[in-house]
Amino acid sequence: MRQEATHVYRIPFIARRPLRIAREVIVCVGGYVVYSLLRGVVAGDPRVSASHARRIIHLEQMLHIFQEPAWQRWALGVPGIPRVWNGVYLWMHTPLVIFTLVYLYVRHRPTYTVIRNVFFVSAAIGLVCYALYPTAPPRLMPGYGFTDTIANMARAAPDVRPGTFENAYAAVPSLHVGWAVMIALAFWWTARHWIVRVLAVIEAVGMIAAVVFTANHYFFDAAAGIAVVLASLGIVRAAQTWAMKRRCEDM
Repeated sequence: MRQEATHVYRIPFIARRPLRIAREVIVCVGGYVVYSLLRGVVAGDPRVSASHARRIIHLEQMLHIFQEPAWQRWALGVPGIPRVWNGVYLWMHTPLVIFTLVYLYVRHRPTYTVIRNVFFVSAAIGLVCYALYPTAPPRLMPGYGFTDTIANMARAAPDVRPGTFENAYAAVPSLHVGWAVMIALAFWWTARHWIVRVLAVIEAVGMIAAVVFTANHYFFDAAAGIAVVLASLGIVRAAQTWAMKRRCEDM
């Protein structure tokens, strides 16, 4: 008796590729929306946030690094500079994250997976910090000489983020800085040309300057953001190593 051959339908590679891209887009966009919504949900009490900010300022004063007001006064004294740094802070964060993920997905898929997961892990750690230690940014701390440049120049560089996504007391850690450093590392790892690597370093340093010049973060916040991202990178690498060992044991 002749046995009829059974055929298993397989999605062609050309058809699978758009499905993979769509899945990644859904995961990344969905993750960012969830993060943004939760970031607004965990917004802390203004008085508690101001108290935490004063502790950070006191710590920086003890370490003789509380130079943010002086840095900002210098920036405000240069014609046109505040507008530039407002633009860097508002428009060079999320768009650059998107560009980096798309570039890595197309050109360096293994690095893309690492960086994507680092963004997710660091966002989760950031949410915990925002909930447990809400901190007012410099622009909301009167009496220390800070100027809210974005509020003063809203017409020149409007903040179009929906109010639901806002958390005015999410200063620690600064994921603006942390993610900028992660982006710089990604291009440093994958780019061969020295110009691209130099631009990557300038991007990270530029974001640190932007968060200070716009009075959105303290130096402490920037350091905390970098620490969170590096810790997230360690977690992602450790998880990859563990998963690889499990696969080898199951073979």
